[in-house]
Amino acid sequence: MFPTILAALIGALAGAFLRFDIRKDPRAWLLTAALAAVALALFWLMPPGQEFFGFWAFLFAAAAAGALLCGAGLRLHR
Repeated sequence: MFPTILAALIGALAGAFLRFDIRKDPRAWLLTAALAAVALALFWLMPPGQEFFGFWAFLFAAAAAGALLCGAGLRLHR
């Protein structure tokens, strides 16, 4: 359980950092969309029983969630 929570936090922090790093770009929302698309593609293409694909898809989904929350926070902060 702890490694899962730790992986989710690391992924979310990485996504939030990436989103915060490109906050001045008017197309910064594309980062969130790209991270979510990669996560969905990995989940969709994952062969049965392949935890490796699932782990990477989980990290990309956590990064997309972190980027989404950071983007919403930046928008509310203005």
